[in-house]
Amino acid sequence: MFINAYLLYIFQCMMRVSKILISFSALFILLHIWGAVSPSHYNWGFHFFAFYSSASSIPILIFSLLLFYPTFREYLLKIVEKFHKNITTKFPTWINFFIAISLLILLIILFPAKGHLLGDGALLLREVSGIKLGDELPPTFDRQFLVVIILQFITTIFKTNTVVDAETIFILVDFIAGLFFVLIIFLTLRLIKCPSVEKFFLGCILFFAAGSQLFLGYVEIYAFFYVATFAYIIVGWYTLKKNLNLFFPILFFTLMVGLHIGSLIFFPTLLLLLAYRWKTNRIETISITGISLILFVIIITANFKEVEIIFNKILYESRWNFLPLSQSGNYFSYPIFSFVHLIDWLNAIILFSPFVIPLTIVFLVTRQNKYQWKDPVLIFLLFFSILGLIFTYIIFFALGMARDWDFMASFFLPLLILNVYVLSKSFEPSNTRSVTLLIVTLSAIHWFSWIGVNSNEQRHLERVKLLHKPYFLGEVPRLNYYENLGSYFWWKGDYQQACSYFEQYLQIDSTNPRILGNISAIYTHLENNEKNLWALKQAASANSKNPAIYINLGVAYFKAGDTLNAMNCYNKAISLDSTRAKAYANLGSIYVNKKNFDLASFNFSKAISLGLTDPLLYREAGAAYYLKGDYEKSIEYLDHYLTLAPNDEGVRLFNNKLKNKIDYLKRKK
Repeated sequence: MFINAYLLYIFQCMMRVSKILISFSALFILLHIWGAVSPSHYNWGFHFFAFYSSASSIPILIFSLLLFYPTFREYLLKIVEKFHKNITTKFPTWINFFIAISLLILLIILFPAKGHLLGDGALLLREVSGIKLGDELPPTFDRQFLVVIILQFITTIFKTNTVVDAETIFILVDFIAGLFFVLIIFLTLRLIKCPSVEKFFLGCILFFAAGSQLFLGYVEIYAFFYVATFAYIIVGWYTLKKNLNLFFPILFFTLMVGLHIGSLIFFPTLLLLLAYRWKTNRIETISITGISLILFVIIITANFKEVEIIFNKILYESRWNFLPLSQSGNYFSYPIFSFVHLIDWLNAIILFSPFVIPLTIVFLVTRQNKYQWKDPVLIFLLFFSILGLIFTYIIFFALGMARDWDFMASFFLPLLILNVYVLSKSFEPSNTRSVTLLIVTLSAIHWFSWIGVNSNEQRHLERVKLLHKPYFLGEVPRLNYYENLGSYFWWKGDYQQACSYFEQYLQIDSTNPRILGNISAIYTHLENNEKNLWALKQAASANSKNPAIYINLGVAYFKAGDTLNAMNCYNKAISLDSTRAKAYANLGSIYVNKKNFDLASFNFSKAISLGLTDPLLYREAGAAYYLKGDYEKSIEYLDHYLTLAPNDEGVRLFNNKLKNKIDYLKRKK
């Protein structure tokens, strides 16, 4: 208390609260100018204006600077107050809700998320579409019990409605989550007692956080986790404020844990709710808790084997989930107590909501007389926020924290709601309303700059290419980074850039057969036969399970005149997948050269039966059967060849002579 009193004295001596907030706003502008002028991995949480043209960013900067003039803010505030008054007085709440939903739909249309390079978006799209490249689902899905059900639901929708692509399905699913998100915002504002315009500002603060990007077609499953976390916090607030039945917070806590087991970090908040309810209604607390425990035991018992496997996996992988106290090998990006980690963590908070910490600290310190420090809601939200911040600070996130902002958003959310609670108790319209408008407007500008990057594929790509600093990336995140960018450029047909990223991958791990197979295909397009052969040999020595590797390696050996190794490669491909028609066709060509026409004809016919329709294959099969002495089979394949290549007069003449010869032999008999 002495420290708080001292800080309060210092703040009061230096300036009023409004001036403190204006100072933070000025710092906000300076940070964004730095990010725009010199974008890097150091400022990944606020460098978005670097990816816009000067024609866009300079007017926004001028507008932002004008907001620091009180006269201009007062002018804007009158416009907002007038607009808000017309909306709230002319329309009931449910109409306002539908207006908010309509705005959400408009945002989805104008700013659909296109940036999936940093997360599992491309993987999920393949999973839903049924295009799997091996066992791709990452271990994190083991910690998201309900996510598997959601994924199966999305996949079922996709399979039963082939007209709609997988990305559109995610847009629809995100929109459903967005409906609940907007509904919870409205329910939150009903808990707050403050002037109507301030409620509007608080609603904007809740919306203009990075988490709402999840509802704009973002290909991930964290939208429901964000909503479930939001719902649990607000239901807990209602439980403490309105004596809501304990069943509801227990239900939403269960949903939250089901969507990600990491939210067990918030279990103490549930105990806190139970403790407060115990003081007022012991019978309800005992009965609801008892029923919940019984249901929990029944569910665990019924699914014991599956739960045991999942928890064993989680325990095994937990050694990689938490940052070390000191640098440990190449796996982790940084130790927990390091300057780089602090920079990364602060970037994540600024990305999520740039004013969330300054506003909370300033009002808690300078407006202590406004709060009842024994208020259960304040204690609940403070406790919740501290647990969320601890979790985000100790957990190891892929690709620095830039990749997993979507997951972290749910753990920063309690702090945002605490922010709203603190503001609702601290408003002094005559002094702070215009400053609140300043903060809300700057937050909106920050948010729009962020989603504008993610909704534009080129901007998103240019930003991702900056996030390459090794001191922000551990070994596995770097591998994911290089593979994602390499795959992107491969898909775009930019083989030089794709090659560059896959080669950087191989500098870290030169034994991954999937990457070696990918880069061998790139070397083929770049006509680099020497490196292509090297990559294929490396993939084969790594015991790749991909038959295409051995087929391509066989082709390379054959071109080099090494028919023995070529045959071994084709046979290896067939042993892995007996339906690989190209392997049979290539074997047939080798046996022709070896004058083993029995095996040549067998392999050619096998390739054709498996679906190969190359005209030359029919011609080669016809020739092999002829040299074998099976003239009728030869004619059969040559006839088919001529239907595909009717202008080949040489083969037609040979085929007619062969038919005449067979007729002659038949007559002679």
